[in-house]
Amino acid sequence: MDYFVSCSKAVLNHILIKIPFEATDMPTELFLPYWRPGRYEKGLYIENIIDVKATTLSGNHLKVTKHTSHRWKVEATKEDFHFQYSYYGIATDAGGSSLSEELLYINGVNLFMFQPERIDEPCLLHLDLPNNFQVACGLPREGNTLRAKNFHMLIDAPVLASPNLKHQSFDVVGTTHHLWFQGEVRPDRTVLENHFKKFGEAQVKLFGGFPANEYHYLFLIHSFPSYHGVEHFNSTVIALGPGHRVMHSDLYNELLGISCHELFHTWNVKAIRPADMQPYNYEGPNYSSLHYVTEGVTTYYGDLMLLKSKVWSLEQYLLNFNNSVLRRYYSDQGRDHISLEESSFDSWINGYKAGVPNRKVSFYTKGCIAAFILDFLIRSATNNIRSLDTVMREMYDRFGKTGEGYKKEDYRKIAEKHAETSLVHYFDQVISGTAPLEPFITEAANYFGLGFFPRTMANTYTRDFGFNTDARNPVLKIKQVFEGSPASKIGLRLGDELVAIGGIKATGKDLNSLFNYFSAEAELDLTFFRENKLKILTIVRDPNYTTPIHMIMPLRKPSSDQLRNRKIWMQVN
Repeated sequence: MDYFVSCSKAVLNHILIKIPFEATDMPTELFLPYWRPGRYEKGLYIENIIDVKATTLSGNHLKVTKHTSHRWKVEATKEDFHFQYSYYGIATDAGGSSLSEELLYINGVNLFMFQPERIDEPCLLHLDLPNNFQVACGLPREGNTLRAKNFHMLIDAPVLASPNLKHQSFDVVGTTHHLWFQGEVRPDRTVLENHFKKFGEAQVKLFGGFPANEYHYLFLIHSFPSYHGVEHFNSTVIALGPGHRVMHSDLYNELLGISCHELFHTWNVKAIRPADMQPYNYEGPNYSSLHYVTEGVTTYYGDLMLLKSKVWSLEQYLLNFNNSVLRRYYSDQGRDHISLEESSFDSWINGYKAGVPNRKVSFYTKGCIAAFILDFLIRSATNNIRSLDTVMREMYDRFGKTGEGYKKEDYRKIAEKHAETSLVHYFDQVISGTAPLEPFITEAANYFGLGFFPRTMANTYTRDFGFNTDARNPVLKIKQVFEGSPASKIGLRLGDELVAIGGIKATGKDLNSLFNYFSAEAELDLTFFRENKLKILTIVRDPNYTTPIHMIMPLRKPSSDQLRNRKIWMQVN
């Protein structure tokens, strides 16, 4: 199939798409993808499709009927014709598509309709661009025409086109890696190449080879806070901001973390893929209970490979693990109710929204912890001869290189083969169950000369009373209430708007200091709006309650065996 894309209506953010068809005695049916790989929920791209029409080469308009939300039918015709429509592109994240006078960003799964019976045919993408535009994409091209061997590849190869792209490239174990930056940013080429080569080489060493002929990092740099990444077969799109902070330590470490994470997806998800999603079906949900592998294992290695490649120190790694993984894990009480398998399967039901309070668990964060535990179990059972590294290498050899999808039984059997022992307890408790993970984490951390310690929360109202607000927002809305906390016992709800503590006006800036000021009080009046009605509730301190949170830190006096284990863990095995 051929796709022609025009930027002639950039001022309106309308991406124009034209698809030519030959005359046919049968109606022509086209589908818009229902979802995009990497985001396991229904996509609402259909909302942005406008001005759909079909016109013969002689100028006659054909009848176009919309049969379902994602399916169109064009009447039969004895003339060749063009099917045309526009996509309203204003997305700023890494999974959307957008058009302005200075940028065309195409994520093909958003806007390219297809015929299921022709999904394996070669595709051509013709870009009508201003003369000064550069093109960044993982597809081979001649001028502004890009070639894909099938529809799967076409929509898995995002395109950046702009007159302002900043580009550099370097070799990683015989494969060229490209960095493309779009937006206001001043990348330090020397620093970037040094770090990206290190973690790239470490990942290639872990798997024993790279799945693609080249790799492209496409960075959408914004002037506002942004953090989002999406994996593709030989590229990734990463939205990050604000641009003036990208090379500063805090945001730069986020750039490294998300880039390393998305690169790992080149093997784990794009090559090593669950049988439920092999191949992808774009016409409906692709249910899978294995996202503790696709996303959990990738989240674990996304940071660990920065440690193994010596881009990050152990201190930096643990800081990120504590603040990003453990903090998020303990802020979500769904862990007590929903297993990793259930959370994975249910992503198609409740998506990535908050959903019912305390009834969701992240297969990213809990999946990361589960991977850490499994890595430890295999290492401790084999005296570090085998590990999760060797499991993932065999997964790549058996499934990634062959294109065969794997099932839970495959992953479990390979893990048990490398552990040389049964892992039924792990899979029953950690993966399929809701058992507390503290005993597992404590044992795993200790093996590497690390301790698992209770952590004091910075916010008094979260630690002592069990609720959270968005303190950055002028309106102090309750965004979380922990089960069994003093806040839950008085019936504080999500969405309640705090206005006063102990009769004193509350703002995000002084909310915590107000609770500290009244720290000696056993009871405290909370004044808030609920559905625009002013209410007052008295919250009572409970000396036996504290909102749980933990952290991992190096032990002061680790043994020689623990230091040895840690040293081996920090290398690629």
